[in-house]
Amino acid sequence: MNEPDFESWFAEHINLAKTAFVSPDIPLLSNLTAIDNIALVARFHSDIPDKMIFSNIKALMELLDINSSINSKPSSFDEMTRFKVKLLRAIMMTGADIVIDRPFYMLRNMPTVQSIRKILTLLDTHFEQCIIADYEWHRDRYGDLIE
Repeated sequence: MNEPDFESWFAEHINLAKTAFVSPDIPLLSNLTAIDNIALVARFHSDIPDKMIFSNIKALMELLDINSSINSKPSSFDEMTRFKVKLLRAIMMTGADIVIDRPFYMLRNMPTVQSIRKILTLLDTHFEQCIIADYEWHRDRYGDLIE
């Protein structure tokens, strides 16, 4: 899709008030642990008690096999852990559309989108839809995901 087409499609299909981004341009807060970075959105966007928020996050971190990083700060994360923490932060916005911006920029050694697809399958009940925005030259790495 060229740029004008994408902009008109995006405006038609996405409600920015209910959109959560996973992007290399939106960093994790370096002074917060993984669980605190993830909880930040839920604490801001809901009235759910902290105990329930943290319990939910712990279960999701275990599901994605990053529970060993629960109390670590972003400077110690590898690329995949950083991506997973950003994704969990995004899904804390209940009922949101998720936009993953340039995943191959965030996960430089990932040959195809299959590992992201597996993660999204595990989390598919936690978001309305997921849109992946990337450069045209990565088209071949997406296989059958392209509309």
